[in-house]
Amino acid sequence: MTNTFSFVHIDFIWPVGIGALLLFALFLWKEWSLPRKQYYLHALIALITIIALVLLLLRPMILEGHDGTQGVLLTEDYGKEQLDSLKKRYKRLKQIPYVENVPMSGILDSISSLFIVGNGVRTFDFWQLDGVPTTYLDAGEPEGVLQLNYERETRVGDDWTVRGSYKANQEKRKLILADPGGNPIDSVLIDTLGRSDFELSNDLKVSGRYLYHLLEKDSSGVTIANEPLPVLVKPKKELRLLMIQGFPTFDSKYLKNFLAEGGNELVVRNQLSRGKYKFEYFNTERRSFYALSQELLETMDVLLIDANSLANLSESSIRTIEKVMKHDGLGVLVLPDDDFFRLPIRASNFEFLRETTSKITLDEWPDLSLEKYPFTFENAIGLQTIHRSNDRIVSAYSRMGRGRIGTTVVGNSYQLVLNGNKEAYQQFWAQMITAIAKRNEAILDWEPMEKLIYDNEPFSFVVRTSEDNPQVFGANGRIALRQHLDIKERYMGTTYPRAIGWNTISSANDSLSTLNFYVMDNSQWKSLRAFGTRMQNKRHFSDAKVSTNDKKVLRPIHPIWFFLVGIAGMGYLWLAPKLIKN
Repeated sequence: MTNTFSFVHIDFIWPVGIGALLLFALFLWKEWSLPRKQYYLHALIALITIIALVLLLLRPMILEGHDGTQGVLLTEDYGKEQLDSLKKRYKRLKQIPYVENVPMSGILDSISSLFIVGNGVRTFDFWQLDGVPTTYLDAGEPEGVLQLNYERETRVGDDWTVRGSYKANQEKRKLILADPGGNPIDSVLIDTLGRSDFELSNDLKVSGRYLYHLLEKDSSGVTIANEPLPVLVKPKKELRLLMIQGFPTFDSKYLKNFLAEGGNELVVRNQLSRGKYKFEYFNTERRSFYALSQELLETMDVLLIDANSLANLSESSIRTIEKVMKHDGLGVLVLPDDDFFRLPIRASNFEFLRETTSKITLDEWPDLSLEKYPFTFENAIGLQTIHRSNDRIVSAYSRMGRGRIGTTVVGNSYQLVLNGNKEAYQQFWAQMITAIAKRNEAILDWEPMEKLIYDNEPFSFVVRTSEDNPQVFGANGRIALRQHLDIKERYMGTTYPRAIGWNTISSANDSLSTLNFYVMDNSQWKSLRAFGTRMQNKRHFSDAKVSTNDKKVLRPIHPIWFFLVGIAGMGYLWLAPKLIKN
């Protein structure tokens, strides 16, 4: 009823209340012939008695403070030593086994504070502990793969690389990348104890849905783990690119060569002086132009433009670019300089925060150092991350209708090539271009929210579409979509896949728009999953601040009091007429 008062059997409040009123009315009619003073006294006692009986049935609850009892939530892989240590310190410690997605409110109401031991609570159960002062006792890093990074969706001809970190408790562990047939492709030897980074790679030559494997073997060659690596390989797509720059730079030179060597159609326009330009053509026919017309831009997949040229565009050119982005899906990649980060939001489309860091390592390449401008992205609504360095966004894009505009804070990326890291350079820019390039003519654009998807667990995804009331279907039938409050073209859906293996979510109005994802069983990637859950619990419960002294819960009032009042009232009403007659 309220946050401070309620009833255990609140569903019965109306029938019990109506019955009580009828009973009280019947009593008043029956006692009407009594003298007035006696009548009023009997009516008051009857009212108190009926109220006591009503409360006895409904069981009222009031807000009370805790009783000082501590609890410990036993999650997967909890250590017996940790539990024994807690039991010695807290004599009244209450042990609570954790079961995923099962309500715990009744159990947690009786404790004042909670400890979590083991891998921790799944993120979809965090809400159950919001009102409980909770401490997560970290169990350290498990043995096995702790971090994993690879492209779940790529194209034919791309260099496909699997990176991660591995915790070894014994020497000479071997990691092997195997193809769908189980044949080894690449391997790495982990010959040191503790945590080590690894990298495995393969060339993808045929499109389709594939299930590669990461094998873990001990020093004697026995397979310890065999984990799946699902990947969707799309046919190779050559892009049509237009590069506009005020003057050539080392960065633009290396980027131009990389794009041309990949077979893309590339037109480069360099400005020599006011009204005079130099054109370069790669894998395409020669054609000169001076204005950025709508007809020209509609033939392109990506417009690459340096910050200086962007700032000097006329209002009509800017309107033309925005129109083609919104209606035709043109991608725009801004090649930054120092002045770009000082432009207003209207000109740059992004907000930046100044910082002093001039070097950075990306999550994909933790061993490589890149130069950067002394800025980082401010995380705003609609900003989509391409590259990240821990909690900082390094490369990102935002949407404009059907198109996308993106940029990066990385500068002088050509240094990667000079330092012998050509592959990392190519992957960095390939990921940038792919994320921003014009999409195929599809009604829906899909974005999965989870990287590891398990059977009978929630899998959330985002759908972007201009279609009104979109309908999508999975193996379990239609999936309900929730529209974003501010971005009308953004919808979110959640499903619980049951079939292990490749699954598909499709659109009712576009059979070509599908989301392919692989569902694993709970025995796969256990160390990776355990490490991720532990990190999520450490972050979440280190930020959760709930005072133990403020913790109060609704508890039922003991029914004996209502029972005694009811018995006393009925006894008086039964005995009083007999005493008066005598």
